[in-house]
Amino acid sequence: MGRTQRVEQEDEALLRRLGLTVYRGEGLLHFEKPAEDVDTYVEVRRMGDMREAVRDAKRAIGELNKQAPEEMNCFTQFMGSVLKPGKLDLKTKELIALGMGLTARCKYCIGIHTQKALAAGATPEELWEVATVAVMMGGGPAMTYVAELQQALGEFGPKSE
Repeated sequence: MGRTQRVEQEDEALLRRLGLTVYRGEGLLHFEKPAEDVDTYVEVRRMGDMREAVRDAKRAIGELNKQAPEEMNCFTQFMGSVLKPGKLDLKTKELIALGMGLTARCKYCIGIHTQKALAAGATPEELWEVATVAVMMGGGPAMTYVAELQQALGEFGPKSE
């Protein structure tokens, strides 16, 4: 009997070409590796995963706004005040927030602040430099979350020609 792995990929044909048994369940594709091939590792990521995670976070925050409007209004005012340009501009503040998201190992924070930093004028190179500072402060656990930054840049960053 093969081991079952969850896969977030719409390309069933690719998985079938790899000789895997593919089926749908729980809103995702799943595949079974043949028993004789248990040492083979296949990773398939679906583009749009980070965009979907950011949408999920924003939907949940919207629900929190409905459930606790007074508290969220105070939090929103606080965030607006913090993000106003002062001694630091918005881009710098978003870069700091991204670094903190990496050290906190928060996929949603990484996605949201990558998107906001790019919108504020940050370059992918600046985001990667922030990642090195986050790894310096957060060590190996933060280093593993640069994969989320890479995913976010792939989805929100400038497209390569």
